Amino acid sequence: MSLSCDNVPSMRLFIRRDGRYYLIAEPQRDLLGDHVVVTRRGSQYSRLGGSKTYCGADPSDLDEVIARIVKTRIQHGYTEVPA
Repeated sequence: MSLSCDNVPSMRLFIRRDGRYYLIAEPQRDLLGDHVVVTRRGSQYSRLGGSKTYCGADPSDLDEVIARIVKTRIQHGYTEVPA
């Protein structure tokens, strides 16, 4: 039996010099069929962190949400790196 990664969403990773990170998953559908974007945040020095799910009526709504999140992360000193 082989594992397939075809349905795994790609992610955008942002890091900061102090070890903080922020992950943004690409828009996808949840179990109820709604369009969602999941973000995760934390630190490499701590087990604390969290996640947040943003819901939208359609993918274009989520593109606006992602653009706003990216803008905020950059303003807060994060740098995007290849995930």
